[in-house]
Amino acid sequence: MRACEALGQMRGKAVIDDVMNRLVAALGDENNSVRMSAYDALGKLGEKAATNGVINRLMAALGDENEYVRQKACEALGEMGEKAATNDVMNRLMTTLEDKSSDVRRRACEALGKMGEKAATTDVMNRLVIALGDEDGNVKRRASEALEKMVKKAATIDVMNRLVTALGDEDVNVRRRACTALGEMGEKAATNDVMNRLMTALGDENRTVRESACKALEQMGEKAATNDVINRLVTALGDENGNVRWRACQALRKMGDKAPTNDVINGLVTVLKHEHWNIRQNACTALGEMGEKATTNDVITGLVNALGDEYGNVQEAACKALGEIGEKAATNDVINGLVTALGNVWPDVRESARKALEKMGEKAAPNDVMNRLVTALGNENVKVRSMACRALGKMGEKAPTTDVINRLVTALGDKNGYVRQCVCEVLGEMGEKAATNDVMNRLIAALGDENENVRQKASEALGEIGEKAATIDVITGLVTALGDENWNVSMSACDALGKMGEKAATNNVINGLVTALGNKIGHVRRRACEALGKIGEKAPNNDVINGLVTALWDADMSVRESACQVLGKMGEKAASNDVINGLLNARRRVIGYSSANEALEKILLSFSALTQLSSDTVSKLFENIKEGQLGALRTVPPDQFVKVFLHTRSTAWLPVVTVVALVQGNAVTVTGNTIMLYGSQESVQVPVPDEELRRELVEAFIHQTEELQSSSDLLAKSKVVSSVCILM
Repeated sequence: MRACEALGQMRGKAVIDDVMNRLVAALGDENNSVRMSAYDALGKLGEKAATNGVINRLMAALGDENEYVRQKACEALGEMGEKAATNDVMNRLMTTLEDKSSDVRRRACEALGKMGEKAATTDVMNRLVIALGDEDGNVKRRASEALEKMVKKAATIDVMNRLVTALGDEDVNVRRRACTALGEMGEKAATNDVMNRLMTALGDENRTVRESACKALEQMGEKAATNDVINRLVTALGDENGNVRWRACQALRKMGDKAPTNDVINGLVTVLKHEHWNIRQNACTALGEMGEKATTNDVITGLVNALGDEYGNVQEAACKALGEIGEKAATNDVINGLVTALGNVWPDVRESARKALEKMGEKAAPNDVMNRLVTALGNENVKVRSMACRALGKMGEKAPTTDVINRLVTALGDKNGYVRQCVCEVLGEMGEKAATNDVMNRLIAALGDENENVRQKASEALGEIGEKAATIDVITGLVTALGDENWNVSMSACDALGKMGEKAATNNVINGLVTALGNKIGHVRRRACEALGKIGEKAPNNDVINGLVTALWDADMSVRESACQVLGKMGEKAASNDVINGLLNARRRVIGYSSANEALEKILLSFSALTQLSSDTVSKLFENIKEGQLGALRTVPPDQFVKVFLHTRSTAWLPVVTVVALVQGNAVTVTGNTIMLYGSQESVQVPVPDEELRRELVEAFIHQTEELQSSSDLLAKSKVVSSVCILM
């Protein structure tokens, strides 16, 4: 038995005549367990075992006295798939569908199903349909599954009749599979008998059957779009189960999409007045999904009436439907109804009404819609005013008219803070297009609004307008906002000044941002840091750099991280003793060190900046490199620090020169007046004509070599690579 299993596991590696012969021989073993293991092994080999000899033995096994052997023979034939789908095999399996054992009959159904299209003959289909009436539920289920895979190939009258009968089976899975199989046949199955039974199935006690019946009618398309079917699907829109309601809605939509008959549309319009709210909701949804094809006076009137439904879900669906119908629905009644809906108590209804108006304004009657929205800005209902404002903003983003902007400016004086906030948001979304004097003056005034949300959104709006808003008055207002008692306002002011870039690089702005670095809220300090970077990135001045150095010592890690990133972008322009000391401090207190290290490496690329460093800073730099804190410094040229030493003549640089050579894995030779550096890149030659400097360099390298020979402490501390610096 174990030998059979092992042969089966060999698959392609040992599918040879000898293996096959051994397995076939095992099929005749007197021991039942051996025979069944041989069947399992052949099944695992699948199509590779589908030889005439094997297939013939398996067909013979279908008549074995042991029912488990018969089951295994069915399974093996099924695993061989289409290659085993010969007429003889299918005939034997059809006979096996009448086996006395229900398990064998079930396996025969499964085998036929796995053989796919080749098994989809009329005879096989008819026998499987008969199996739908089997006394055993598992057999019926497997027969229906097999039929489901085959029905597209053979939608015969007999098959359909059998499936129709199966729709009344006591087993819910058989009924569901029968629905699915009929649906797969599509238009071919759209006969009166089939549709009548499917309509009955729409009332089945099981929701999966009802759902499958809806889908089957949907798949039959316009041929199923009779008055009776439509009426039954309309009723299904009120089903207690959401999946059934959705599927009925999809069926009606597709019927109306392919052939938006008056029957479909009229049926849906009628149920817009149905007593159940969920039916009214789904009717709205179905009409909306038909889009322009559902544009009739009755539809529009019905949807407008639905805007006043007592249920918010229906109102929302009506708004969405009118939006989907689009320009053809842009009548005065519709626009007025949607504008009224902007003041609905339900947020989802207000939002759907706004989006519907935006769609209509984009495609048609933009003036009518915009004029109505402009008028709505004066509505007594605050919700209407705020939503009208947002709708106008979306419509005006591409090409805001003077009238729209003027009305929005006026709305900045609205008595309601939320409306003023919405106006600021909308003006910000318009960006540069809203950069008029009136707009900026009103936004400046809004920076002092009593409502903190208005102040915040006014700052954000000025930032979105960008450099065009960088006037003295605007900048002054934003600098004042940096000290706002609300940290969100301060943070937004930082962002706005940063977006204005160099135009905001005034002493007042820089001083204000530096002051903001002392804000008690870390988010504000970080944004102030980022703003300083944007203002001074191209032309950093001492005040900007000093402010960033201050941030390098911040208690908040994110602030230090931000300062490191900004200084890294400035690179050598930011090189100074204070900056390097600050970065060395920050790198010890920033997770991952990457930002601080990257900034330091960029600064170390500046020869002129390095020559200006103090001995104290150079010593700190050495200690960090020695401890392996700065990594391998791969971007720094191998001769960089040698040249700095030769230029400054400062012995403080000698430890840096030697440890960098070690860290970078460079070998060093001194020949005559020349130092050669050999590393991972091309060798570098450095002339050293000054005898005293050359002697100091040689002594420094000798001292390092002696240290390495006497102790491994340096290597242990620095975590450097195992390469050494050799003096020749």
